[in-house]
Parts: sequence; structure tokens; C-alpha cells
Amino acid sequence: MGAEVEAYLDYAIKTSSVQRHRFVRGLFGLSRQVTLAVLIKTLERALRYRVVHLETLHRIAWFCISQGEIERSQANVDIDVDENLRQRPAYQEGYLTDEPDLSDYDWVPSEDDGSNSPETKEES
Repeated sequence: MGAEVEAYLDYAIKTSSVQRHRFVRGLFGLSRQVTLAVLIKTLERALRYRVVHLETLHRIAWFCISQGEIERSQANVDIDVDENLRQRPAYQEGYLTDEPDLSDYDWVPSEDDGSNSPETKEES
């Protein structure tokens, strides 16, 4: 997965407080939950602060994601879009639809009539 992951694993395995097999399995589980870019950023930060607890690694990963430190271009996200999408019959059929009736949202209750809904307004 890269030199950053290797450097972190070398450090974490040498730490005496870590149960190696359990830690490696947990780290592998984290790698399956986030992108490679997020994992690398997480492990770089964890190595810098000497973090070896899985729960803390999860929080660091969440922090990296929530702070927007990983750009979409760095996240290794490749989206394949079929250029003929708009030519498909299903797209053409649903392309234009009728405007929804939003008239219920236009009604504003007034304090004078004491009504609570558009139905009671229309009846009076």
C-alpha cells in the first residue's frame, strides 16, 4: 500500500503495548472502510503523534475526511460515465416531467381567520 503504511506498521508492531495480530486485522479493517488516500493521511498523522490505538486511528480518519484534507483527485475516485446516457430511452422518457402542484405551500395563515390549514381556509 505504500511506504507510509509500511513505516507506520514497522513502528506500531515494535510497540510493546500492541497485540500485533489483532492490531493488523483492525488496521486492515480500517483500510477497507476508507480510501487509500485517507488511510495514508491517517497513518502519517498517527506516526507523527505516535498513536497505536485502533479507536484513535478511526477518529483520525474521520477527522481527515471531515476536514476535507483529501481532495477528490487524490482519493483515487474514477467515475465512468457513459457518454450516450442522454440517448437512452429511459432517460428520454423521464427527462421532462410535469411541474408539481405546490399551491398548498403558497397559503399563509392569517391571525384574523383563526384557521390552521388551507382546507379550513377554502371552506370559509
